[in-house]
Amino acid sequence: MFGDFDYFSARVMTQRRTVAILRTNDSMPLEVPDNVMISARLVNGAVASIRLRGGLLPGTAFLLEVIGSEGVIVVSDEGGFAMIVDDLKLSLARVGETSLRPIEIRCDTSAFPTDPSPPWP
Repeated sequence: MFGDFDYFSARVMTQRRTVAILRTNDSMPLEVPDNVMISARLVNGAVASIRLRGGLLPGTAFLLEVIGSEGVIVVSDEGGFAMIVDDLKLSLARVGETSLRPIEIRCDTSAFPTDPSPPWP
């Protein structure tokens, strides 16, 4: 999408020690990393910073900022899981503008299931 990496560094870590079981309100030990952080430099000299997080914490679960010579595009989702983006927001600002403005995203979601529960008991 933006070119090849010239250099990158990644780190995984566990921030939470337990994970909630949504259907029972119980918890169990978390035995895998719940955060991934990547810092990179692209061949063209651009830099990238990527963070994925898991869990039901408030905040931005997905954030992509593209900063170019003509402006900024931001794609975000404030959902609870980093890998499930269900309410994407798109904003942009051109050079000279002082704030981001929202852009409407039109998507036919009728083909997607309405129950986000996993298929297992």
